[in-house]
Amino acid sequence: MANEPRSALIGGVALLVAGTAATVWGERTIFGFGERRRARGVRFAHALPALALATLAAASLAGDLYMHWSMNHVRSHAPAARSDSRIHQ
Repeated sequence: MANEPRSALIGGVALLVAGTAATVWGERTIFGFGERRRARGVRFAHALPALALATLAAASLAGDLYMHWSMNHVRSHAPAARSDSRIHQ
């Protein structure tokens, strides 16, 4: 039991480091793609990845909002629980 807080801290730090590394790698990859397109002379070279990522972000947000809405909608229209647990015949 004494090692649980320490293990949680180590796990949290490991997740933070891994998430930061993945973000930096992704940003560099996307920027490199845009720079290679710019070097070939493509106009608005960074716009294609930016639009693709914005579309993914909007879809993710829309899905999240729908999930929250549907959970609240179903919960508000659910029948009330009976206070009497006996079966009526």
